[in-house]
Amino acid sequence: MKSVEISNIRKFTAALFTGEVFDGFLVTEAVFSTMATFSIDGHINRDFLSEEEQNLPENQEGVNQWRKMKPICYEIIKGKRIPRKFKIVFRLSEAKLRTFLEKTGMNTDPEQISGLFLNINFQEGKLYCTTGTALKTFSMDRTLEQQWDEYVVNAMKIYQ
Repeated sequence: MKSVEISNIRKFTAALFTGEVFDGFLVTEAVFSTMATFSIDGHINRDFLSEEEQNLPENQEGVNQWRKMKPICYEIIKGKRIPRKFKIVFRLSEAKLRTFLEKTGMNTDPEQISGLFLNINFQEGKLYCTTGTALKTFSMDRTLEQQWDEYVVNAMKIYQ
């Protein structure tokens, strides 16, 4: 697990809320504290969807994509005043996870990975991105965690 402080908050939040940089992530949860606290569970309510919508590839993982949730979240925070705080928990989609494993040359079975996470926390004027990994079985091998940490740290360098 690595935590990176983002110094260029304006550039990062513009990329987060109006760009496409984070669209490959799934949103497991988001909390925004403005005039009230808004809490979002990113898991899909299957009974809300039609049968056709339930069968769409983008809904198969059971968690909403950031590109769908982004306009809602942006609507909550936009205005003249910055939020008191916010937290967004992203999980890498299954397709992006497989691509990550291929690009890094990892020989890890994707079925053994519960998720690669990116937590974004803004509080008291500071913004941090923190990595996380979750495996379905115990392993002493920390290569996956190290590769994910390195990937995220390198990706965040443009915001520092």
